[in-house]
Amino acid sequence: MDKELNKMRVLNHGNTTVIFVTEEMRLFAGNVFVQMIRQGTDVTVVDMTYYNEDDLEELHEILDRHQKYVLYGIHDEAPWTEEVRKAKGQLIIAGEDDPVAEMISGKTKKIWFAGGCFWGMEKVLKIVPGVLATTVGYANGHTENPTYKEVCTDTTGFRETVQTEYDPEKVSLAQLLDVYFLCIDPTVRNQQGHDIGSQYQTGVYYEDENDRRVIEEVFARKRQEYPVFVVELENLKNFYDAEEYHQDYLDKNPDGYCHITGSEMSAVQKYLKDSGLV
Repeated sequence: MDKELNKMRVLNHGNTTVIFVTEEMRLFAGNVFVQMIRQGTDVTVVDMTYYNEDDLEELHEILDRHQKYVLYGIHDEAPWTEEVRKAKGQLIIAGEDDPVAEMISGKTKKIWFAGGCFWGMEKVLKIVPGVLATTVGYANGHTENPTYKEVCTDTTGFRETVQTEYDPEKVSLAQLLDVYFLCIDPTVRNQQGHDIGSQYQTGVYYEDENDRRVIEEVFARKRQEYPVFVVELENLKNFYDAEEYHQDYLDKNPDGYCHITGSEMSAVQKYLKDSGLV
C-alpha cells in the first residue's frame, strides 16, 4: 500500500491538503478515501478532469463555498494547481464512478451494532454481501475522545460498537439485524462470552428515525424468543473511532481472539445462503 501511496503527490498549504493522482491510481485512491468518507466527512464531489485554465474563477468559487471536497485529477500537473492550493478546505481526490462517489451518493446507509468485543462483531458483518465498510469504535458514552484504556475502566458509558455502512438495495436492515442476533446473547447485561464489562453491553444505535421502526419490529420478534431481553435500542448520541490497531483486527491477526463461536459463524453463513444473500 505504501508503494501505491508514494505514487500520489501531496501538497500541503495551510489547512489545505491536495492529493493528485494519475489515471492508473484512480481506483486505488477511491478505496483509500473511502476510509475517510466513512468517518462521516461531508464532501462535495468535483471532477477536476472537466476544468481547465478558463474555469479557474468557477473552480475557486466552489472551493471557497465548501470546506471539504472529493476531487479527481488525471495528471500530476494541471493549470488549476495554484488555485486549488489557495482553497480554504481539506481537499481529497476522487472521481464520479469510483467507490468514494458511491459512498457519498446517498445510496448507502449506516447502522451501529454493539455486540460484545468489536473484533468479532466486525468480522461477522464484513462477510455480509452489501456491507460496504465497517469501523470499530465507541458509541453513546458521556466523555469525549475516549481511549480503549478509558473505555475499559467501566466508567465512560461507551459500548464497543461496529459502525456499519451498507447498500440497502443489496441487504436490508432487517437482514443485518438477523445476522446480529445470530451472534449475541440478548439475555445478559454487560457481558458477551467471557468478556465482562459495560463496554460489552449489546445494543443497536441509529440516526435515521425510519430505521427505528424496523429495529423495533425485529426486537419485538426476538423478545418472543427469549425469557429475558436486555439489548439496548437508542438513537446514536456519539461515536468515536477506536485506535487503528483495532480496525480490521482479525484480518491483521487471523489467529487473534474472537468471542464469536464457530457454530455462530456457521449459523450466519447458513442464513446468508438461505436468505439468498450469497
